[in-house]
Amino acid sequence: IGSYFGGELCALDLDSNGETDFLLVGAPLYHEPQKEGKMFVYSLSTQVKLESKSNVSGLSQGRFAATISSIQDLNGDGLKDVVVGAPLENDYKGTIYIFLGERLEGIRSKFSQRIMGQTISPALRFFGLSVSGDTNQEMEGLVDLAVGAKGNVVLL
Repeated sequence: IGSYFGGELCALDLDSNGETDFLLVGAPLYHEPQKEGKMFVYSLSTQVKLESKSNVSGLSQGRFAATISSIQDLNGDGLKDVVVGAPLENDYKGTIYIFLGERLEGIRSKFSQRIMGQTISPALRFFGLSVSGDTNQEMEGLVDLAVGAKGNVVLL
């Protein structure tokens, strides 16, 4: 209970076939020395049971996995990818992490990209407070990632 396990849930249809393949569960208050926040990855079997596949932790005091969203395929491998918010990381400026999809484990255990809010604008606070990646605002075929921050929405 203290970890806020289940505070964020994300059903991941990895191969876009209309069926949920993995369940991503955020525990943003999970705490270990030098780490805070954890995302648990579970696969769904045909017997409707969860099987633990992996988990990923964030930096201390970051509230990693406070937000989780599946996003369209970024690297062209045909698998959906995942964005994870850590809105308190970097002295409350916030950070998001991009994890590439992986067929057997759901996502790769190491992030492919880390985007810190302060690199976009030094005035941003709580960057990663909300995330959404299934938008294409400009209709050019590229994934647009909407990231919430205190009083702002950033479109990447």
